[in-house]
Amino acid sequence: MIAFTLINTDTEKEDNETETEWKERIQRNVEHLEAIKAYKKVDGSTSIWTSESFTAIDAAIVTGKKVYS
Repeated sequence: MIAFTLINTDTEKEDNETETEWKERIQRNVEHLEAIKAYKKVDGSTSIWTSESFTAIDAAIVTGKKVYS
């Protein structure tokens, strides 16, 4: 499942995981999204992204951080 979809739809922990495990899972997904947004070209300074919309990703990052903060 795509990380931002998981964060936006997986609002409760699974029966087989603790609250801490659930928060850690959400945090890993947020960190993954932040890393993807930061991807750079080989020159190390130019973003690989051009006109892509990050609206859904940004919303998921905010939502996810509310879960584990």
